[in-house]
Amino acid sequence: MALDAYCLRKVVVLSPMATARDAARAMSRHHIGAVLAGVHGRIDGIVTDRDLALSIVGEGADPKRTTLESIMSNVVTTVDILGTRADIVDAMLTSTCRSVPIMRQGKVVGLVTFDDLVAEGSVSAQTLQCIVKAQLEAGSLFRISSEEGLASHEHGQGPRLQPERRAENGFLRLLCAAQVGSALSSQARAATALSIVLGAICRRLNRVDATQLLADLPLVLRQSLHHHVVGPDRAANASRVINSLVAELGVDAIQAERILVAIGEAIAGSISRGELLSLRAHLPRELKEFFPERSRLVS
Repeated sequence: MALDAYCLRKVVVLSPMATARDAARAMSRHHIGAVLAGVHGRIDGIVTDRDLALSIVGEGADPKRTTLESIMSNVVTTVDILGTRADIVDAMLTSTCRSVPIMRQGKVVGLVTFDDLVAEGSVSAQTLQCIVKAQLEAGSLFRISSEEGLASHEHGQGPRLQPERRAENGFLRLLCAAQVGSALSSQARAATALSIVLGAICRRLNRVDATQLLADLPLVLRQSLHHHVVGPDRAANASRVINSLVAELGVDAIQAERILVAIGEAIAGSISRGELLSLRAHLPRELKEFFPERSRLVS
């Protein structure tokens, strides 16, 4: 069934440079719980009333000076107007989000929220539970320690506001790419696969090269993988990685190799070109092939 019924409500799109106060006023005026951020028809992010509560009230930030760009989640999954509720559910599960914009010919025409699905009773209780569970699992992956000294953000914005959101968004982009490419059923499983592959790569490289690789990755991964910087460990090879994926994810060897390929492509697409070239230069051939050159990624 088409999603026209979700296009009757006002959808507010603000500039990423609009303020948190602008967003709060728009939510109050139109009785909505989220605004989109973007320009020229492009959706760059989403800000919810929960984001305002946690990032502004919780952090003591100045709503008049805090931009949406600094607090928005910028990994947004959209669904075409000709899609179905099943597509909406898939988007919420894949991106662990509670709001999904509806598009028609590249333009936002509606917004479906988790509350909409609950209120109308169109989705089973079991499916709703799966969405909530996926969000809780994802939330546990984004807990960032302050030990690495996230810099305070000046000019009245709350401490660590922008760095934490950038770290979360960077990790989420990599995680989504890994999950979609590997066809794993949840972000938690994709995170496990990422940890296995990157842990092995860090052990295989010498300490200097491993440290440089981690510096190019999101903060969440830097914190969770720093103890793997012990190499070079020549026993960290493709066969061992595949065996670890088999054991941890309960897949067969063929599936594990496909997951390794997908994870390698996701990592190669998320780090700088210079770091990718360095990584390929310092890995043995049997591991290097899992981290394709940028030209292969876009072909």
